[in-house]
Amino acid sequence: MSTNKVYKVVVVGMGKRGKHHALAFKNNPRFELAGICTRDATKLAKAAAELGVSSTSTDPLAISREIRPDVFCFCTPPQVRVDLLKVGIHSGAQLIAYEKPVALSMNDAIEIRKAVQAAGV
Repeated sequence: MSTNKVYKVVVVGMGKRGKHHALAFKNNPRFELAGICTRDATKLAKAAAELGVSSTSTDPLAISREIRPDVFCFCTPPQVRVDLLKVGIHSGAQLIAYEKPVALSMNDAIEIRKAVQAAGV
């Protein structure tokens, strides 16, 4: 990734940690907080107003297809990690950021490793 480029970011999950990550991206001049996503429409509207983000969705696949982010970040419960990681890969993101644990099982960890290696992420 070029050092002069401003990287487009989508953050999925607008709980406490998700908002924290979104604000950190928003406040860093190297990133553009291009969109946010969460399942709860009321929480989404509130977060969008707080963060000054106009591109929002309750569907992570839809917003990632629309924005085509450089960075796909998600702060969600661990049981949806594999699915969201695949959304990030399919969006074309070159960096996928999420919190620990990486996976809930060895099988999930192996699936994640294979997916990111195959995609070159």
